[in-house]
This record gives sequence, C-alpha cells and structure tokens, in this order.
Amino acid sequence: MRPTYLVRRLLIQRLRTLRPFGDIYQRPLVGGARLSSLLLTPVAFLLLVGVPGSLSAALAAEKSQESCQATLKKVDVSDGVTIETVTRGTGEPVVLVSGQGMGSDSLAQLAVHLCHGGVQSIIVNPRGVEGSSGQLEGLTLHDFAADVAGVIKTLKHPRVHILGYAWGGRVVRLLAVDRPKLVKSVIVLAVGGKAGPTPEAVATMQKMKPGLSTEEKREAVRILFFAPSSDPAPFMDLKLWDQTAGSQMKAMLATPVDEWWSGGDAPMLVIQGLNDQLAPPANGRALRDDYSPRVKLVELPNAGHALVLERPGKISEVVRDYIKNHSDKGVATSAQTSTGAKPRQRPKE
Repeated sequence: MRPTYLVRRLLIQRLRTLRPFGDIYQRPLVGGARLSSLLLTPVAFLLLVGVPGSLSAALAAEKSQESCQATLKKVDVSDGVTIETVTRGTGEPVVLVSGQGMGSDSLAQLAVHLCHGGVQSIIVNPRGVEGSSGQLEGLTLHDFAADVAGVIKTLKHPRVHILGYAWGGRVVRLLAVDRPKLVKSVIVLAVGGKAGPTPEAVATMQKMKPGLSTEEKREAVRILFFAPSSDPAPFMDLKLWDQTAGSQMKAMLATPVDEWWSGGDAPMLVIQGLNDQLAPPANGRALRDDYSPRVKLVELPNAGHALVLERPGKISEVVRDYIKNHSDKGVATSAQTSTGAKPRQRPKE
C-alpha cells in the first residue's frame, strides 16, 4: 500500500535524523534520482530504520479508518424479500436493527465506534428502507424478525449478538424468542412497550401538523428525542421512510407485547436514556425487574430517545464490554433461568 502524504512526510523526517542514513537520503542514485523521491513501502522502510511513535500512530489510524469503511450487501432472505446490510470492521459480530422508519444512517456513528473498538457491526436495513425490499402489508413483528434471522443465517457465525434501537429493540427481542439458537445476547436501546410517553411528549405530538416552521420542527424534535443539553441537528439530517414507518407501526400493533417483551431466555443488556420522553426509563426498569438477573440495565444521563446520536461513544463502550463478557457463553435455556418467556410455538425455520 502506498503511504499517504502524511506518512511519507514522517518517513522523510525520520530519515533526516538518522546517521548514516541522513547522508544516504540526499545522495544521488543511478539516473540522478534521490532516495527522497522514492515511495518506499512502510513495512520495508520500518524494518530498516525503526518506527517513531508518530509514524506508528499514523499507520494505525489509517488502517483503522480503512477497516471501518462501510460495505453494502444484499441478501435474499425469502421469496420476494431482499435485505440490504451495511457492515463495518472485523471481530465479534453484532447485528443491528434501527428504529421505526429509520435506516442505517441512524446507527452509523455507533457502528464506527464499535468498529474502532474491535467489534464488527452489521446493520440491517428493514424491508422498504434503502436497498431492502419486500411486501409491506399484512405484516407482524415476526416477519421483520424473520428477515433479520435470514441475514444471520448467511453469516459465518452460527450465533451472534443482536442489537435493536427503539422499534428495532422489539424486533430483536422477538427474534430471540422465535430463533433462540441464532442469538448469543440481546442488546436493546431506548426500550418501550410498557410505560407510555410523558405528558410533555404527548402534548408535543398533538401539536405536530403540516406547515410547521423549521424552528418549530426543531423544537419538537428536541423535546421528543433529545436531552435538554443536546443539539437536535443530527436527527434533522436523517433520512426517514414514511411508508415503511407506517408498515412497522401496523406490525407492532398486530403483535401482542407479551410475545416479544421478554427477549426469550438470552442474556440481555438494556441501555436507557434518563431524558427519554417517548420511552421513559420506567420501561427499562420494568424489563430488569421482570427478568433479573438475566437483564442488565444501564441508564445514561443527558440522553433522550435519540441516545444513539447523543452518546454513541459511551454506548459503544458499554456494548463492547458486555459483548466481551458474553462472547463465549451459550444461550441460556429455560431450565437455567427462572424468569424466561412463556413457551410458545415458534415459526418453522
């Protein structure tokens, strides 16, 4: 790989400080060329003169940036359903599902942080989002969970960690109920389902109507999705998929909460923003209380419903530690847990 301009300058500076290489560096070679004009490979050169700290850091940063570039792939998970995935990095894989009406861009910051921490992120764009396609009518959350299962089955790993944000948290919990053998652990962010939105959030949603000014929309987004100290600008830049959001809402209403609330018997990490107006912290606490000690709850201050945009670095840190502690553990069985989900007939694989 040819060094970047920055790396090449560091190589040159290193050469000039060394003897006898400083003289050799300036000495004309055959044909009048100088060593300074040659583009040496980093490995060959470093074997010769050693690695200064700044050069080592530059090479590491460049390699990390390259490894975290997004790779898109499409998977035919069933007849008429194609799911697009966005993969970054290498290491222990975690499959991510976004919130209602959202795509991979909502989880991109988190994915990059996970990548830099040595975790491979595989974001699933639900059907109807970006390059994913499929029937959007007459669905339940079981259908969306089956789409994610179809993606997991194409991976080299028989079981993976699954992470869902908001609406996606319901999908991954149902996946752990329907397909437990595919799941190492469940990670859910901005958990909802039991405690409803706060009165302030309800009042704000009632005011939402066509014709609002940009500033009025911004203020509504701030109240609904962000902590008071946060800038709502990142959410304003997200691409939203209205038709898909409608389908996802219908699927959610068509699926009883009891079918997905428990997340099966898998170990579960719940990350909740203490300023969440749409899915108040009481939801995460209820999930913990229902299934302790299988469920670990982490509450983040200065974080609302859009915590993936507000605190991606902190979330990544918590997720990495949790994955590390559960990477070699098998899926718990109902015999090992006293608080697992009620037995139910699973869809055929």
